[in-house]
Amino acid sequence: MGGGLESIADTTINVLSEMAGHEPGGLVLDGPAGRLTYGQLDADVDRLAGWIAKRVGGTGTAVAVRTSSVRVAMTAFFAIGKCGCISVPIDPSAPLERALFMADDVEAKVILTDDVAFFGTDGRVVDVDSAIASGHPFGAALEMPDHAIATIVFTSGSTGVPKGTVTDWRRSRVGIERLREAGFPESSGRVCLPFVGTISNSVIMMSACVALGRTLVPYDVKRFGVQGLGEFLREQRIGAFATVPTLLRVLLDTASPDDTWPDLKDVITWGEGLTWHDVGRLRRHLGADAEIRSTYGTTEAGSIATFVVTAQTPLGRGLVPAGRPDARVVVCIVDPDGNDVPDGDEGEIVVAGDDVGVEYWRRPDLTERVFRTLPDGTRACWTGDRGRMLSDGNLQHLGRLDYMVKISGNRVDLGEIEVILRGMTDVAEAGVIARPDASGDNRIVAFVSARSGDVVPSDIRSRLLRKLPGYMIPDIIHVLDEIPTLPNGKVNRRALTELRIAPNASSETVEHGDELENRLATIWSDVLGCAVGRDDVLADLGADSIRSARAFVMIERQLGYDRPISLLLEAPTIAELAIRLHSGDETWHPLVPVRTTGSRAPLFVVHGGGGDVMFAVTLAEYLDPEMPVYGLQPSTLSGRVIGDVDVESLAKRYVAAIREVQHEGPYFLFGYSLGGLIAFEMACQLEKAGQRVALLGIGDTTAPGASRSREEAVQLPPLTLRTLPGRAVRSLRFRAHRRRRETSRRLTYWRMRLCVARGRAVPPSLRKEFSMWQLGLRSQTYRPTGISNSPTLLIRTDDAGGVTFEAWSAFITGPIETAVIPGKHMQLIHQPMIEQLGNALNEHCAAALASV
Repeated sequence: MGGGLESIADTTINVLSEMAGHEPGGLVLDGPAGRLTYGQLDADVDRLAGWIAKRVGGTGTAVAVRTSSVRVAMTAFFAIGKCGCISVPIDPSAPLERALFMADDVEAKVILTDDVAFFGTDGRVVDVDSAIASGHPFGAALEMPDHAIATIVFTSGSTGVPKGTVTDWRRSRVGIERLREAGFPESSGRVCLPFVGTISNSVIMMSACVALGRTLVPYDVKRFGVQGLGEFLREQRIGAFATVPTLLRVLLDTASPDDTWPDLKDVITWGEGLTWHDVGRLRRHLGADAEIRSTYGTTEAGSIATFVVTAQTPLGRGLVPAGRPDARVVVCIVDPDGNDVPDGDEGEIVVAGDDVGVEYWRRPDLTERVFRTLPDGTRACWTGDRGRMLSDGNLQHLGRLDYMVKISGNRVDLGEIEVILRGMTDVAEAGVIARPDASGDNRIVAFVSARSGDVVPSDIRSRLLRKLPGYMIPDIIHVLDEIPTLPNGKVNRRALTELRIAPNASSETVEHGDELENRLATIWSDVLGCAVGRDDVLADLGADSIRSARAFVMIERQLGYDRPISLLLEAPTIAELAIRLHSGDETWHPLVPVRTTGSRAPLFVVHGGGGDVMFAVTLAEYLDPEMPVYGLQPSTLSGRVIGDVDVESLAKRYVAAIREVQHEGPYFLFGYSLGGLIAFEMACQLEKAGQRVALLGIGDTTAPGASRSREEAVQLPPLTLRTLPGRAVRSLRFRAHRRRRETSRRLTYWRMRLCVARGRAVPPSLRKEFSMWQLGLRSQTYRPTGISNSPTLLIRTDDAGGVTFEAWSAFITGPIETAVIPGKHMQLIHQPMIEQLGNALNEHCAAALASV
């Protein structure tokens, strides 16, 4: 089912005019990331619009936006609309190649972002805050003609590249009224909008909040986890909650039966189909006066229909209807010849009205098939969705006629994935399908046959990650001897759908295991939607972060084991997971095996201040396959402090752990941020023990005794402005922003202190901050136990103020080489910087090995 709130077109003049009528000091944005008033937003939009107008030199020019920040998204899209330019959102989960294709395709003069490092040296890229600071007031918003292009939104395309849907200003002026008519919550002052990564799908909801005077409260799922979302809704007294059904199901899985959200009056789902089973589960947590709204729409046709469920609505079966068509559109169900079909019969959904798009960008062939102008001048869209009109006047959506599916609210053309798979030199043929798992969420399954030799699914997945956003990566990749085809030679998708997804033939069946293995297998099978063998690698079966979070919540509730998700790195199969749980050993194991195969000496990767070492998985992709990789992580990730966690004690424990794997040198070490200090201390201790360190990698870390590393300074909860000498920008706006962040940090800090005082583990949503707090406090007293003579690679980023050769040369007598990677410190372990980091480490590891 499509999402009626997914179009970003409606971010224009009517929103800006209504925003100007709100109380300037009223809150438009609130939450852990800080606060933003209407006055601040209005001022920032005005200055950014002035900067854009001066930079691009006129209306009708494309300006691309890539961000994961709600504040940046609102400011950028409103400013682009105000000065009459064309807004082009770029999904922040899209890899660099795909992002640049979109910007190049629309000939974007500027790419606005809050992550300049992602684009490397592209001269078009500008930091949004810098543009605002240097901008000049623009004045009144321009009145654009109806036919002018307002926005271009790219979605998945069957040709192997994304396609852009063009929306004109005529359509963009009716959006907020459509939301009012659809029943957007008029009484709910605080609206929660959760984000998993992409943000462009939700701009219309942001626009509605601004136009109607609501306070938007974002929730960062990646940072805080799904497990903390229920508590967040209750503590923040959220009145309206807008989400895709996939995330809603995970929330319901993690909520306890006694959890209630008494302030929540409106739940709005969009982007994909809501089931009656979802409705039944959700109503147990809501008050009697709450309403659930399931919306249906498409990028091309806008908002189409809404179905409202109250406490008195009887539960049905299967999918909730799409609802009654909105008053401003006409919906017809037609047969393949374009003729209307009787009510109750299935056909293609056709929508006509003012909210219908114009065309596809530079795709006249596709435009002709999808968009048509009716004799009365109304624009109509052939949606490609299959549906029927029920006798009670409700529209029922029955899926796609083509190969388009919805994954977590995002439109995915399965044909695009097939085109990319067929372009791989080792793949002869490919077929891609989507099938629902046990929770009703669509899962992408790819089938490939080898051109010659073997095809390795993990290798295919790695290559896809460089071309497609994460939500388009197949959950499972199966290798077949031959892809089934129809008589005309096309892939037989029905035959693929009927294939049983089973564990590898080499896997021992779960029934041969003990009771714990069987129960674990049941949990993972329910979560992953397929049979799980005791020796199957769970990640290869689609155990991503959201599904793993769901599984570990079930493991805790059903089996009583409270373990972090990172345990999957140490125990990636049912059999190994059962052994770790069976042992009853709750002491922290610092060594995390990432890749255990290979003939070379391993690389040991030390965590940063947040404690998480999951980035080592990505880093390993850019290292020699013959080099094993192990991560080192602190006990603070368990929510408790187990043993001393000062730098010297951690190094001593980590040295003991790595010597269990590799008793003698030469050793290869790398530490990121705070981990650079720990890796340095490990090198000192190893050298004292008569061992050789072939390479010490220091990842953007200030030398011992210097001022705090940026990671600690930015993220430690108890910091104040007085602890940041020389770094505070003297503008009042920056200081106010710092104070808002400081308040949020202090609240987090006291919540963690309360858990420690009561002897309880810090909840999973706060464990990164807990690690930052505990490790940062103890790192301040670190004094090196010696001088290292190890060959050292010093990695620096663009903002590496205190990371210098001169500072480190006081503690290292061995040769020091410096590598500068353009970008920001916090992005060093993320794409695209981590690829450059991996290449630099790989090169220096190879050179060091040759000299051994």
